[in-house]
Amino acid sequence: MAIKDYKDKNDKILYDVSVSVRSKVTPTIRKQKRRSGIQSKAKAKRVEKQLYQIAFTEVATLDGQGLHWSQIVEKWHNYKKSDQLEPIGEHTLTDYLASLKTWTTSIWAKPAKEVNRADIKVIISKLDNAGRSKSFQSKMKGTIGRVYTWGIEEGLIKGINQSPTWGINVSRKSERVPTILNRDEIYKLLNASKVLNNPWYPIWAMALLTGCRNGELFALTWDDVDLNSSKLRVSKSFNKRLRETKSTKAGYWRNVPINPSLKYLLIELRNSSSSNFVLPRIRDWSHG
Repeated sequence: MAIKDYKDKNDKILYDVSVSVRSKVTPTIRKQKRRSGIQSKAKAKRVEKQLYQIAFTEVATLDGQGLHWSQIVEKWHNYKKSDQLEPIGEHTLTDYLASLKTWTTSIWAKPAKEVNRADIKVIISKLDNAGRSKSFQSKMKGTIGRVYTWGIEEGLIKGINQSPTWGINVSRKSERVPTILNRDEIYKLLNASKVLNNPWYPIWAMALLTGCRNGELFALTWDDVDLNSSKLRVSKSFNKRLRETKSTKAGYWRNVPINPSLKYLLIELRNSSSSNFVLPRIRDWSHG
């Protein structure tokens, strides 16, 4: 709080009063009040008390409303960056934060305890109108629920005992079933791509014959291939975001049996390449 004197254009002494009140519960909440042109110091002191009371009441009201959703998300994000009990990968956590900022703008500045099921349905509807899959909608609802549950358990969201996502069902009945090639279509694809000398042929064939993930295929080296025992060791995966090779998604290695078709393909590849990588480095594949 401060009272300052100054002179007006007629050299008359006037007083300027300013007060600032910050919440002790939520430091980001602060209210400032100011009034100038006060003609006496005694009156300035009275005005100072009035302004303080107004600011204090406003801060107390906001404290009663609790943290806004944006503040809960920020605290959850900071907590999860160092959570050892239920860790989330750095980049997965970054994706969660980006999604929350993008899709929960309608509640971003709203007190978290005042968010209700209708608000969540608005978010789901927004996702649906944007053409996001039912799977993504369900994941988004789950992420919001996870943050809410954490906020309630940590005592940051008071006045409610369950997430507003509770009881909201995201139906997947209308979602398009993913297209999966049948055996005849697989033969047709591989035969045609080989006849046409398509550069993707060995990559498609290896994927279909091993069931390996994209990053696992990209990281395969000849050290992983044992033709004598007819086994392919899958122990690493390429992360295109970090541009580095790391462990597999599951975090452990596994052996994939080499059947006659796969063995023939591997022999072809080894005879036609001097690279330590099993599969060719196609430009488009390298760029994701």
